[in-house]
Amino acid sequence: MCNSSVATIFHAIIIIIGSIYGFREDTAINAPSCALRAYFYLVSLTAICYSKAIQAMSHLFFSVLYKHRFLLTWRMHRILIIINWIIAFIVCVPLIFIDANDSFEIESRSCILSTKIYVFAFCMANISCLFPYGIIAIVVVIIIIHIRRSTRRVQAIRENSPNTTQKRRREIKLIKQMSAQTATVTLAAPLYLFLIIWHVTQKKSAPEPLYLLSLNSITISLFMLTALQFIMNQEVNQLIKQFFKRCCTFIIMKKSTDQQ
Repeated sequence: MCNSSVATIFHAIIIIIGSIYGFREDTAINAPSCALRAYFYLVSLTAICYSKAIQAMSHLFFSVLYKHRFLLTWRMHRILIIINWIIAFIVCVPLIFIDANDSFEIESRSCILSTKIYVFAFCMANISCLFPYGIIAIVVVIIIIHIRRSTRRVQAIRENSPNTTQKRRREIKLIKQMSAQTATVTLAAPLYLFLIIWHVTQKKSAPEPLYLLSLNSITISLFMLTALQFIMNQEVNQLIKQFFKRCCTFIIMKKSTDQQ
């Protein structure tokens, strides 16, 4: 979760920087840093998507492969996080070498991977987003199969024991969380795919509002994904509630002290 949060914060910083540059269209087009900003934008997206895949793999380790103790260690998870960021930075390297005019999308006034270079955009979308969410889908299927096999193997008396029932509920909850997160991200995919298909079939550009809508839908879906991750995690909810409760208590005590 921390890795996903860091990737989301990194993405937010890139979005803010891009918004500042977006107010000056001429600067954004001619700036040599446009391709670099597009690169970091795609890196942040890739890091978020692969962080979710790593999170799903972590759930797989604890739910199915728990007998392999080395998979449950902090060391293994640190290695996965390092691999996550290495993939994010390496996969997006070709974006640095494209023409600055191709990395600047004038319709959305942003330095991103434009859908006008549709072959490259389609390949990068598959590598950066669809592939990690394919991993999540595979993990979900494996956990479902594991639950069904466990149910068949365990006897009726033992099946209804508190430990078995609690474990099954936890696994089902994990499946719901991963499915909800995947569904949230897929909200941004149709419009981006539509723009790619548009440029494949049409010589002229699509209606201008669609480009900005596509960019905003990606950003909104990613932040919804992060919010959903916190909302569906009861432990995090309890920590946040305790934090705000302590803050409110501190403020009330400070006000009462000042009045005295």
